[in-house]
Amino acid sequence: MHEIKYFILDPSFFTSVKRLKEAFLVLDDIFQNDAIVIKKPKVVLASALRGINYVREDEMSTELQDVLATWSRLSRKKIPSLFTQEYDQLWRKLLHDYDITFADDLVGNTEKIGENSLERVRDFFDKIRNAHVAKTVWEQIACCNLNLILNDEPHTWIICRSKQLPNILSEKIKLPMLEGTSRVKASIKEHHRLHGTLRFLCHNMQSEPLEQFIADTDITTIPLPLGALAETGLVIVADG
Repeated sequence: MHEIKYFILDPSFFTSVKRLKEAFLVLDDIFQNDAIVIKKPKVVLASALRGINYVREDEMSTELQDVLATWSRLSRKKIPSLFTQEYDQLWRKLLHDYDITFADDLVGNTEKIGENSLERVRDFFDKIRNAHVAKTVWEQIACCNLNLILNDEPHTWIICRSKQLPNILSEKIKLPMLEGTSRVKASIKEHHRLHGTLRFLCHNMQSEPLEQFIADTDITTIPLPLGALAETGLVIVADG
């Protein structure tokens, strides 16, 4: 049995009070599954979300506005209305209840993943118009590849509550992607009667972490072994 060290909460969970409440339900279900988690892992947030700590009625970072507007599809003018007292309480509870780290603390200086493969500027900042959104997407992909960046063997999931991230990865970055039916995802969604999109994602430049992700999420529709990967790696999506 291996240890999953990092779970990335996609910005889609921070686009409403309802979604933020659902983050607790999903994380708790995963963390209580002994077949997935050995000991308390870290929850990783995009560095743009650090700005939630500093939101004031008349002051908000452009980075935070751009990211939340992209993942919520709200206009930037409406983003300040998200930050109610209840939202603030849930944010502080999240920071208190989980071992939270921000993505730039893990991969802040990373500019390339793999030799002649994924480059931050060429592959992300040139293909996504908004630099803040590009940075957020890059951070999540880089965190999935900590086995290469940190020369360690951590396993990382991205947990999404919308199709925004997988759509960006497949349509704008043009990363190869396989989707499969996950019994783990289906069980969590049914348990909490969650409506709409819930997806688990993993990108890697190597097949072993992806095959482990397929096993951990109990995907039954992607045959193993994966074989040789493209030079830009592969995204696996646990859906169904």
